Amino acid sequence: MIDQHEKRWYAVLTGSRKEKFVVDLLQRKGITSYLPLVKRTRRYASRVKTHEVPLISCYVFVQIADDERVAVLETEYVYRYIQFSNKMSVIPDDEIEVMMHVVGEYDDVDLADERQFGQGDCVELIAGELTGLKGTVLEGRGSKRYLVRLESLDLNLTWTIKSSQLKKASK
Repeated sequence: MIDQHEKRWYAVLTGSRKEKFVVDLLQRKGITSYLPLVKRTRRYASRVKTHEVPLISCYVFVQIADDERVAVLETEYVYRYIQFSNKMSVIPDDEIEVMMHVVGEYDDVDLADERQFGQGDCVELIAGELTGLKGTVLEGRGSKRYLVRLESLDLNLTWTIKSSQLKKASK
């Protein structure tokens, strides 16, 4: 049986471009929240500027116990919890940790060998901080970019990674 006071991770849907604001409001309430950010460089007519933008638009992750659910929903620009089959989707701690590593690692990695993975292949990372992560390749984008689905989030994350750091895994 799951303890009612055990804190678990959930994803909430927020207003567009309000993710950072929502994280600030949640932290003021004492609610642990996480917003994975990536750096994007934009070129303007007179300058080049780097911005931090959410990895997943309109998503913020919260770590709460059951009695904190309402406090999250009462936060401005939080619309609802992400649900699957009409149930709030609990996100495993290790997948949150994986996202924390993904946004800080694997920016531009060169292809180390000729290993290739195809659509539908179950893969596992065998090197680096993300060792042990499993996912399904939805699409190969060249010989070194892969679109991988993390099942419990029901989201697709794309990152550039050496094919030598992947191995085929059983489903």
